Amino acid sequence: MQVRIHKDIFNNPSNNDALNDILSFFRKNRHQLVLDDYDDIKAFKDSNWAKEINSRDRKVLNEFIKTSSRKEKDKPLISLSHENTKDFFSPKEAYLYLNQPLIILVENAEFEPPFVNAIFKNFDESGILIDGKKGHWWKYVMDAGSSVKQVINGDIENHFDNDVFIKEKSRYLRYFVLIDSDKEYPAMDVSAVSVKTEYLKRLNIKYHVLYKREKENYLPFNILEDLDKEYFNLYMQFADNAHKDFFDIEKGFKNKNKSDGNWKTEIKELYDFNNISNSNWDILKKGVTQIEEFSKDKFKRDFSNLFLKANKKNMLDRISHQPTYEAGDNEFEHIVNEIKRLL
Repeated sequence: MQVRIHKDIFNNPSNNDALNDILSFFRKNRHQLVLDDYDDIKAFKDSNWAKEINSRDRKVLNEFIKTSSRKEKDKPLISLSHENTKDFFSPKEAYLYLNQPLIILVENAEFEPPFVNAIFKNFDESGILIDGKKGHWWKYVMDAGSSVKQVINGDIENHFDNDVFIKEKSRYLRYFVLIDSDKEYPAMDVSAVSVKTEYLKRLNIKYHVLYKREKENYLPFNILEDLDKEYFNLYMQFADNAHKDFFDIEKGFKNKNKSDGNWKTEIKELYDFNNISNSNWDILKKGVTQIEEFSKDKFKRDFSNLFLKANKKNMLDRISHQPTYEAGDNEFEHIVNEIKRLL
């Protein structure tokens, strides 16, 4: 995160201790100082604080001053000043806010991380995200599927009771939320997902909804091939990318027959049931329960751990047909860049 410090903070020696605390972030490049105003720069250089800090720290801060003109426009920025408590942070308030780890909210903190870690490992060339996890700059938290609102509201109600937190409590949240699309077909509008995203928008919390149904639909095919299971082989033989992107890998066709009257028209049209032989249907409809290695509720854990074998090339192959995001980023690059901006 970017941090701008106004001149009145430097001019008041009572802020020196809090500035020393904030300085620790700049040393590690955990957060970045922005000093791009002449009066603010002069106040810093003339301050008692600048004279008290050692030459190494002074050099660190001067480097930030040199690069402040190239600050990242899309990266969040907070400003420190005593002049306006509504918009600006006091030094102590800023320290406690910035010292929080960014929370990456996922649907299951046990089963999602192998997938997200594979994205970070293969698509963050800077290595900041992997290193940041070791430094406790961010952490995973579970939203338990449908309870994004409960998790975040609980944070608001219980974790900002220090007297320095005088703003609306939601202002202090540091979150990135990763959401399964849960789509059964490309144009499906999933109401539960819409409810989540509308809530997150109201709180100005960044999020990403996966393009595919869920993480299982991103597993590289060569890893599935190595499992040498007829069920997965039939899944990979689906003719269209949409079949593979929105198929329920865990439950298959949910043990239903083609003639079942409850099928949605869009699903029947997507898969064209008549083109799936009865023998293949009997396998596909059973899901992973027919595979001994994934029986007894082991699927979520063991299938997730297969992402430990993923590399950049085979992950790219799984998303090569998907639309890109701003600046031409693919989905994995987009996720990485969004989270790095928030750090």
